Amino acid sequence: MNVCMTLATVLVKAQIAPLREELNASTEEKIQGLKASSEEMIQGLKAAHSELQRDILLSAAISGDSHTVALLLRRTGMPVDFVHPDHGGETLLFIASRWGHFDLVGLLLEKGALVDLYGTDGETPLYVASRHGHPKVVEKLLAHGAGVNLATSKSGCTPLFIASQERHTDIVEMLLGKDADVNQPTTDDGSTPLFAASSEGHADIVEILLGRGADVNQLTTEFGCSPLFAASEWGYADIVEMLLGKDADVNQPTTDDGSTPLFAASQYGHADVVEMLLGKGGDVNQPTTDIGSTPLHAAAELGYLNVVEKLLAHGADADLATSDGRTPLCVASKEGHTDVVEMLLGKGADVDKASSAGRSPLQLAAKCGHARAVRVLLGAEAKIWDESQGFPNVAGGLSRAAVVEMKRSIDALR
Repeated sequence: MNVCMTLATVLVKAQIAPLREELNASTEEKIQGLKASSEEMIQGLKAAHSELQRDILLSAAISGDSHTVALLLRRTGMPVDFVHPDHGGETLLFIASRWGHFDLVGLLLEKGALVDLYGTDGETPLYVASRHGHPKVVEKLLAHGAGVNLATSKSGCTPLFIASQERHTDIVEMLLGKDADVNQPTTDDGSTPLFAASSEGHADIVEILLGRGADVNQLTTEFGCSPLFAASEWGYADIVEMLLGKDADVNQPTTDDGSTPLFAASQYGHADVVEMLLGKGGDVNQPTTDIGSTPLHAAAELGYLNVVEKLLAHGADADLATSDGRTPLCVASKEGHTDVVEMLLGKGADVDKASSAGRSPLQLAAKCGHARAVRVLLGAEAKIWDESQGFPNVAGGLSRAAVVEMKRSIDALR
């Protein structure tokens, strides 16, 4: 009996041993799996915590919470030039400078933040502070050695350029006081701070820049526009006067189409500027280099009667033609500006002088249906031809049918 029990015990142990080994292996595997999962969870929690800290730090910087920023930097060990991965490559100092958080800017600089570190968009803290008009921040950055002439990497704009364009007078004076280059152009189109201020109509900024030696005749590199051209085009008479007082070249043409300040002012109907330019020797008959338009063409085409009157009073040639033969009377007639037509005729404009295409002022007015202009031209004895008269020179390349049709149009409008 004892032998039987012993055999039974041995058999049971033999059966249990593999199960025990399998159980031990399974348990160890599960333990290792749990350890791996725990480690992964811990790493995930650490990453989430770190991300949360970064988000809080970013929010604190945007809101200007200096206390929270200082606390997080101390506790987390994050660098003072930390860049949040989801915020456009901007450092804390960049963010604080853009929003004008003076105390935070001071804190970050004291902790060693790099004052001229570019953001991914190629702007410096000084540039964004100048653009958004934060003079106290600008002063603080300059005191810590910010590069006053460091330009953006994309368009080459300096802090002085953007402050001039945005009309931040106190910042402009501050930057100039730190020897900002008053004539440094942008790298995209060659605009200077003076050009920017003249284009925007900031007379106070223009005065400051001129007082610091801004080059009044420096042209943009894209179209070759001068500050005087820009101010004349937009009709800023006070700025035009200032620029002329600093010997701006009144007849400086652009490099793209040869337009002059007088042409630009005439084209947009700025009679006060036109008078000012003429008084300083503006060439009333200087044509553009593309199609040979004069200031009188520009004013006549758009119907600026007061400008036309001033130009004619200063000797504008009423019969000067463009490269395609159009006279001021042609363009005024085509557009139906009857008062301009009358004024030009009163100054002796040739009523029958046709374009290179053979169209006379009368034909142009008739074709476009301007009855009043047709009557004025006929009253000035503009010639009408019919089929029996063949093809006079004025008909140019017009077909017989076109001449007949033109006569019908004129007869219908008489």
